[in-house]
Amino acid sequence: MRRAFTLLLLLTVLLYAREGYNTWRSTWEVEPAMSGFLSDIVSEVKPIPLQHAHGKAIDSARQVRQDRGNLFFISEQVLYRYTNQGEFVCAITDPGQMDPRMYVVDPLREELIVFGNYDEVHYYDYNGQLLDKQNLGDNEQPYRRILSVNWYQNHLLSIEENSYTNPDTGEVYVQKEVVTYDRNLQRVDARTLCALDLGRPSYLLDLIEPQLCVDPDTGRLVVYSPSMDPGYLPADTTYLERNWRTELMVASAGGTVPVVPVRRAGRFWLSSLYDVCDEEDQAGYSFCYDLARSEYTTVEGGLQDNFYGTGRVHLEPMDVSHHSFYFSQSGEAVKKLFPEGTPAGNTVVFIVQMKEA
Repeated sequence: MRRAFTLLLLLTVLLYAREGYNTWRSTWEVEPAMSGFLSDIVSEVKPIPLQHAHGKAIDSARQVRQDRGNLFFISEQVLYRYTNQGEFVCAITDPGQMDPRMYVVDPLREELIVFGNYDEVHYYDYNGQLLDKQNLGDNEQPYRRILSVNWYQNHLLSIEENSYTNPDTGEVYVQKEVVTYDRNLQRVDARTLCALDLGRPSYLLDLIEPQLCVDPDTGRLVVYSPSMDPGYLPADTTYLERNWRTELMVASAGGTVPVVPVRRAGRFWLSSLYDVCDEEDQAGYSFCYDLARSEYTTVEGGLQDNFYGTGRVHLEPMDVSHHSFYFSQSGEAVKKLFPEGTPAGNTVVFIVQMKEA
């Protein structure tokens, strides 16, 4: 009996030791062999030089979205509509009426749902005609902070911080959620955010620049929030690669949406953090992990554009499924590239196609 117990104990120790070794080894199997150039992950880049809008130069473009032949973006407190060739069509919003913070495109109705300051929401058609106004204010919910919005499966999905009152204790608490609304902003569903198991102490829900993502393999929702410590990303990513489906199933079974420090884009895991560092010498980072080659890179300040030589670029998704990304550049970075196609001072939007598996 003692011998059998000893053998069983030894076998258990060996199994745990092997699992620990495999976990440790997998952390270091990934090689930092990628160059840090845009061509590491991108196969094609399409430049769209933006024309003047009513004689006014466009010096920036953020939250770029496409629908068929239309290009939408926010620049200096105005939401614009352009063509995919960079021709100005119209200004959707009036800076005297609202300051657009974020918006979604409803391609079925050809409408734009625009979120301004406080709780104001405006509905526009593609020609800039104001169709409706609503207010998300709720006296029973005194605190609501909308962090990002997306349009998915004919519904508006919002990442929010909301306050609730415990009916038993009267205590007020704040909960981070993904809230689903219908087109009329009636709440349909709300799911609490949760920390995903990364094989180490749980990932904190700080929600830095959170973005909603749809996992391409399972169709499940996740919230991407970049890490403040990119040194953990190689180990975190290899752990997720092994346990991704299991972790998503656990989160979904609990009715929650997991928060992850990387996001899937085809065969790549990506993470980036820009413009949130307090110290001037911190320019942020870009992290890329190639699932096909088990290689990664972490570069300071963004990937180097070796297609058009515009410097370091910040890739941003154009849809919740991360099928397309973009970056924008202006000033000296693009002045010599399009001397005839872009008026002086205007921005160029670059639509990128990710490499396929």
